[in-house]
Amino acid sequence: MGEKMDGDFGDLMNIYIKPLVSNALGIHRKRDLWESFKNFLKPHVDTVVGHLKNLTDTVKGHATNIWNTLQGHVSSLKDKLSGHVEDLKGKGKELLGHGIDAFNALKESASEILKQTFQNVGNTLSGAAATGVDAAKVIGNHFAGTDGE
Repeated sequence: MGEKMDGDFGDLMNIYIKPLVSNALGIHRKRDLWESFKNFLKPHVDTVVGHLKNLTDTVKGHATNIWNTLQGHVSSLKDKLSGHVEDLKGKGKELLGHGIDAFNALKESASEILKQTFQNVGNTLSGAAATGVDAAKVIGNHFAGTDGE
């Protein structure tokens, strides 16, 4: 009862099966029964583990094959589409040029509009100042009594 088994099969047996069998039987026959039970199950467990390893290798082989196939298509498509990519790059540069031209035109227009606005405001402010000066004269003459009467 004191012996431990190693490996996947041993772990399975020591953790789950051995305690069940040991509790069900008397202490004097546990070791013999345990060895018989272990010997009975070992080929079956080994077969299952072998199948799982084969399945893992098969899946890995298929995944590698799929990856390599996809890589070949990516390289092929890259070559076939390179002209399209270059054309799209050219179109993008052309669109960028149109955007820059539009921005420069807006900048010039805004500059001209502001220039004209300041000229108009200047004339208006000059006229308002002249009106203010004239109004001040009228007020001064009124108080001086020389307002033309």
